[in-house]
Amino acid sequence: MNIEQFFKEYSWEALESERNFTGDITAKNTMSPAAIEQNIESLQVYRDDKYKIWVKAEGIMPEYSFEQEKLPDVLSGTLLQGGVIECDAMYNGVITIKDCFRRTHTIDYKLSDRPETAFHALYQSHEVNWNKRMLLPESETDTLIEWYLNGPDSTVLFCDGSKTIDKVTRSVKRNGVKIASQGYTTENCSTDCLYIKYLDTGVLLRKIPSDYKPEWSNKVALEYRTAYGRIPEAEERKKVAELLGFLMGRHLILVGDTAYQGAVILESNMYNPCVDAVSECSSNTLEVIPVHSYYHDERNNFREFAQALLPTYLELSDKYGFDLVFARYWLANTMPIGVSMPIIAGAMESIQKVWFKGQKSKTKAVYMDKDAYEEAISEFMEQLEAKLGECENKEKLLRKISGCYQMGANEKYYTFLDELGLEHGDAERECIKARNSFTHGDNNDNYEEVIKNTKTMSLLLSRSILKLLGYSGMYIDTSVLGHPRKHIDEKIG
Repeated sequence: MNIEQFFKEYSWEALESERNFTGDITAKNTMSPAAIEQNIESLQVYRDDKYKIWVKAEGIMPEYSFEQEKLPDVLSGTLLQGGVIECDAMYNGVITIKDCFRRTHTIDYKLSDRPETAFHALYQSHEVNWNKRMLLPESETDTLIEWYLNGPDSTVLFCDGSKTIDKVTRSVKRNGVKIASQGYTTENCSTDCLYIKYLDTGVLLRKIPSDYKPEWSNKVALEYRTAYGRIPEAEERKKVAELLGFLMGRHLILVGDTAYQGAVILESNMYNPCVDAVSECSSNTLEVIPVHSYYHDERNNFREFAQALLPTYLELSDKYGFDLVFARYWLANTMPIGVSMPIIAGAMESIQKVWFKGQKSKTKAVYMDKDAYEEAISEFMEQLEAKLGECENKEKLLRKISGCYQMGANEKYYTFLDELGLEHGDAERECIKARNSFTHGDNNDNYEEVIKNTKTMSLLLSRSILKLLGYSGMYIDTSVLGHPRKHIDEKIG
């Protein structure tokens, strides 16, 4: 007997296998014929082989006419928001299917003594909420678990232990007489989790068994409990996942979360992957600092780094827009070498803009103060304007000279690195130069150079983020054969 089947909702997200719901069903704005929206009798919710959410709706129309297949009128160019299908399943809770779009439908007309018209409609959804809280009105969440695709594979960062005890009993009666009573107990101990404490609470990172779908992805859970201190709000949890994913070198892809009171499930949310999950899960692990090492004395690296950096990350995340920075960082990891260079550079430059506007920048990305510069050249500008006379590009030339107090794009890179305290040498200069070439459409057919420059730019971005967070340890220079470890301030190459 597979005991695990009775506990799967506590081990992985609620839509790992398909779900069927019946009850009082309402639908609106799903881009379906009105006759379909008004007569849905059952729902089948499932994920496809890319882990996208699909909904199959079935029902019977009381009468049929071609008019009933007419779709809602929508003006060309209208931005569709997506509809909602809600099912009050009574003692099974309320299921709300959000951002729902009809993809196709079929209608079967059966001619018989009791003619009927059945339909099947297929919808794609971005989010499903399964709420059971109304069945337990006094309940409060004491545990919230988020479920993620794209966890690490071979690693030692899971260094805390778990113990599972299963007990199976059998009582046999024949002809009303107790014949036997037997019991069987199994214990399983494993090293599959890691507790990380930060601020006034903590989070447990847990590895999900490979038995659960999808088979093409390693999976992890982030568990928050009131016993750890508090359960953070969704925005804070999102930032925690961003940093932990960055440190382990994997883009954690949220596909669901579940709220519990004790062992009772109060609410489950199921999400579409926000990216091409199959592509992300087959991408490289970007280990920038040593967390997957097999050296015994480094087993606690990940915990130590995460606990040290999380408070600062939560403080700086909104200021530097790290969510968008990491969106570019992970996107570049799934794209061809070379094409990814401008994407990484864009993330780097978005951080620079914020830095130069902040109090810690000495230069503000200018050679001298704007007002002082304008005062210094005011007399010269008057003379130049007169000398240029009727020159066709006179205004453009004057504007260019007026802005010469500002640093150019390449100079901003070097100044930013200097102000952060990051050394830079030939490798950095070459990649910054290559970034300029890529941006302006130049081609480089030396593939080895393209790979090296792209890796260097990615490392520059990673080192900059770590330095902003106050990291002062070692990083892995993946641009060099053998991937040597260097101090975070030491130059690449």
